[in-house]
Amino acid sequence: MPSTRPNESGRFYSLLLYAVLACLLLICTHGLDTLSIDWDQTLVLIMSRTPLSYIWHWAASVEMHPPYYHYLIKAASTVMDQPAFFRLISTAAFLATVALVYATGRDFISRPAGMIAALLMAASPLARGSGDMIRPHALSVLFVCGGMYFLLHWFRRRSLKHLAGFTLCNALGVMCHYMSAVLVVGFAVVVLLELLRTRTLTKATFGLFALSFAFSALPVLPFISVVLKGGALVNSNSSRIDILAPITLAYRQVLEFSLPWPALAGQPYFPAVLLLCAAALAYPFTRWCTRAPHVLRHLALAFALPGVILLILKHGYVVYRYVQPLVPFLALLLGALAARLLPGRAAPAVIAFLAALLLIPPAVHRLSGGDILDPAQCGECERQLAAAMAQRLTRTDIMGMSSDDAWNALEYFYANNVRRNYMVENSATPQDPSAGFALYGDAFFGASAQALARQLGPPTHEELIGGKRLLQWRIPRDPSPAVTSLPYRRAVSMTPGDFISKTSAWNSVQFASNFGDGVCPTRVGEPSRVSYDFSEQTGSFPQLISCRIDYEIAGKGNSLRVLARFDDEPECTAFVTAWPDPLRSAFITIPRDKAYKTLRLTVELTAMPLTPVYPGLNFSTVRLMGFSAGFHGYGEPLLAGYPRAYLQDLSQSYLRLDHGKRVPVALTVEPAPGGEAPVVAQGEGFTYATPGGDRIASMRFRLSEPVNYLAFSPRVSGVGSRVRLLLEHEGEPETPLFDLLGTGDGWTPIGADYLVRLPAPLPAGTVLRAELTGVESQLFARDGSYFHRFAR
Repeated sequence: MPSTRPNESGRFYSLLLYAVLACLLLICTHGLDTLSIDWDQTLVLIMSRTPLSYIWHWAASVEMHPPYYHYLIKAASTVMDQPAFFRLISTAAFLATVALVYATGRDFISRPAGMIAALLMAASPLARGSGDMIRPHALSVLFVCGGMYFLLHWFRRRSLKHLAGFTLCNALGVMCHYMSAVLVVGFAVVVLLELLRTRTLTKATFGLFALSFAFSALPVLPFISVVLKGGALVNSNSSRIDILAPITLAYRQVLEFSLPWPALAGQPYFPAVLLLCAAALAYPFTRWCTRAPHVLRHLALAFALPGVILLILKHGYVVYRYVQPLVPFLALLLGALAARLLPGRAAPAVIAFLAALLLIPPAVHRLSGGDILDPAQCGECERQLAAAMAQRLTRTDIMGMSSDDAWNALEYFYANNVRRNYMVENSATPQDPSAGFALYGDAFFGASAQALARQLGPPTHEELIGGKRLLQWRIPRDPSPAVTSLPYRRAVSMTPGDFISKTSAWNSVQFASNFGDGVCPTRVGEPSRVSYDFSEQTGSFPQLISCRIDYEIAGKGNSLRVLARFDDEPECTAFVTAWPDPLRSAFITIPRDKAYKTLRLTVELTAMPLTPVYPGLNFSTVRLMGFSAGFHGYGEPLLAGYPRAYLQDLSQSYLRLDHGKRVPVALTVEPAPGGEAPVVAQGEGFTYATPGGDRIASMRFRLSEPVNYLAFSPRVSGVGSRVRLLLEHEGEPETPLFDLLGTGDGWTPIGADYLVRLPAPLPAGTVLRAELTGVESQLFARDGSYFHRFAR
């Protein structure tokens, strides 16, 4: 029961609490819009601008925290989309926690103990820092503290309303942070021990608490698999001795950062000082606890149990902020001990002096412009850089980053500094003689900034901001080449210099450096376009135009289209693909009989907000990784009428994928009726079929499984050599699917996988026929199969 000695004036401590809360309100709300923003807070800001469904899937597949705090910030953003406004949520939670700590100490220990605990909580750098952050930690501490308050009341009264309050606080705490679930388990152990001690553990009581803990876990059940999957989090392969180190470090840092140690925290001798203090107080504290109310033993046990539970679970990833909700337990224990050491009548004066001693330094620090966070943290650099870039970035500049998280953070702050967001809405036309490349960070495409300078020349601007560099180049452009003779070929890589100089037009693109290659959109749900213009000046018609594109489509709902437009004619779709597509390459043929003057080939990239990735938005899940176009005339008749240059392009259109990604297609090989069977020869590690003489050899394949595309490995050399693939139809002519012809320029690459795009998915039982012409034609088999698919 709480003490009611005369010197414990309820009015004095109530007034002191109000004064403390008013002081904290002044401290915490001063300069909210100028405080540092680290990467974790920036990520919250980014996610507040995504759809509700995206946040849900992101939390269920990528994020290590529940989505509910992100929903809270998204709801707050409908009122005011400003970081300072979002911080007020954490500030309110911090102030409420200080008041709740006082109420807990007042109700279960004594008013002086509660007041000292509240002062320790108010002056805690760790708790006060969480009150400044756009993160769920302050709310998590509040709800865990609330759960403790209701649990202790239940110990005293066994009231259902207190059990309901305990359950609700636990559920809200778990919704803020998964680590609160560990604290709930700790509470469960405390409850069971208390019930066993008092011999009041009935089936009804056990059932009520089982329902309480089950209800607390319900909100996070859809997301808990993210925490459980992967040995680095739970059930780690590390030994418990290894796991003990991060748990011990987290507890030590809670002790260091949670209490206002005078100039000791963070010093190398701090553990020794802490050990000496613990040794000096161990005996009186132990003796006192044996005679004190059971609440102190409950608090001490609830403080220690989470570490034991983490060790049992072999939880390999824990940092001090994850166990921050233990700070109120520590404050109450130390407050209770300090209150016992205070002289009785002088307690109010000593506590008032302690309040001034603890709160004046942080007040002076904050009012003088101090910041509890390190201003060089990721996120803060982006805010500084965005302000500088607002003066430098132009419409034709394309950004390159060392990572996707940097791009997301920089774009968030940049959008708040400018009227026109050129990071997202960049564009170029053929009339722009030059365009810009802006690099943020020290590496790009795996190359250092120095290597890029060797490729692109010295940067036109270089600036060091927040510990990271911004470099800019201006690159001259040749956007609309003239086709003056046939054959003609133009290839464009996705390196900054090649892409900017050879691409005719673009809108809303960025270099996808996080994945190491390609360009991708800067927005989701809207297509970005990359165009290549050609001026026809040969006057030679008809023509055969080929286009090779390399791409990556890793996100659900993403798509890629290739469109062709001759002169002022309507655009026509030459190729379209969407997720899932593991092929990463396409060879497109566009025949043209009529004369034309200009041709525009456009690649349209669309990223949908359906596939979450860690840094925020999923721009890089669709990328253009390479482009080439070839123009061929029909002046040199070869087999099937294809021009030599076109056949050379076709022979180089194979998929550049390693052997380990080939997945055999289940099929049976059958003799082709009326045709000559090929000779099957053994090479070193492979088998291939080839004609035994001048006659055409033929092979039939019956699919044992449905397929929507095929890849195989034909090889040809001399003029007249040929490998064709045809689709058989019962009682109808065959449909040609693929045709590779030799040009006399040497063998095509050995083991190269060529893609066969099918007019429609083929069911099991479909029959294909391969036709080999000439002794220099071959069809390779690997892993016992002539046809393959590719694994991602």
